[in-house]
Amino acid sequence: MNKRAVESLVKAGAFDTLSAERDRLFASLPALLEAAQETVRRRESGQFSLFGEEESAPATGKPGGQKPYPVWSMRERLAFEKEALGFYITGHPLDDYADELELFANATTGRLAGMKSGTEVRVGGIVNALRERTTRKGEKMATLTLEDLEGIVEVLVFPETYRECQELLSSDQPVFFVGQLETDDRSARIKTTAVYGMESLRDQLGRSVHLEVRADRMTAADLSDLRRMIERHRGSKKSYLHLVREGEFEAVFDLPDSFSILPSLTLARELRARFGYGVLRLH
Repeated sequence: MNKRAVESLVKAGAFDTLSAERDRLFASLPALLEAAQETVRRRESGQFSLFGEEESAPATGKPGGQKPYPVWSMRERLAFEKEALGFYITGHPLDDYADELELFANATTGRLAGMKSGTEVRVGGIVNALRERTTRKGEKMATLTLEDLEGIVEVLVFPETYRECQELLSSDQPVFFVGQLETDDRSARIKTTAVYGMESLRDQLGRSVHLEVRADRMTAADLSDLRRMIERHRGSKKSYLHLVREGEFEAVFDLPDSFSILPSLTLARELRARFGYGVLRLH
């Protein structure tokens, strides 16, 4: 087995049961492989220790005088898993952004197939397989695959948007997309209108609160419940109520300052439990 194959096994976690940290073991591989090769050479040449002792194992970076080794961050560990296996096994890069996704997203890749074409979607994920293209006007745009915890979806980023987010999309950071959903019988894709880094999402999209409900499904009791939820979560963010009758109209109401809201995960969960997914939007 060559060095590259062993490195891939370490990155994939194949030696985790040996109670050796992956980063320490990876840093020790050159010495370990050299020691193994030396042992093989000695055996093949008939050279053995006078008393038959085994050669001592090389240092593996444990405390006690051995050389320090580069410590992998969780993001690096996951990236190495994906490199070696094609998927993550001990976590996902989006795990650190679960709160942001719950507050700001109105979809996941797994839900897109059940949503109507033309719907504005907000979804976060990891950028894979980014491909640049040049339009007839000579402008650069991109096609990419967005991966989240449930699957993948194709995303189009047109020139005007791509100019603003090209550097972000080229990084390995989790990204949040806002765009228009386009579906057919076989697939779904997103035509992007805005792209944000997950790290700065709260600062960029947390200025106002929008509550979107179906007008044809709201009863007087529903409206009373919605009002009580708003009153329990009063704050400083300007709020708007969107009454939507799908395919017909959308009425937007600028709510009084007395209905300003403090957005939170608790509010998002209450709204979702009572009215369904995607009621709360932050802009």
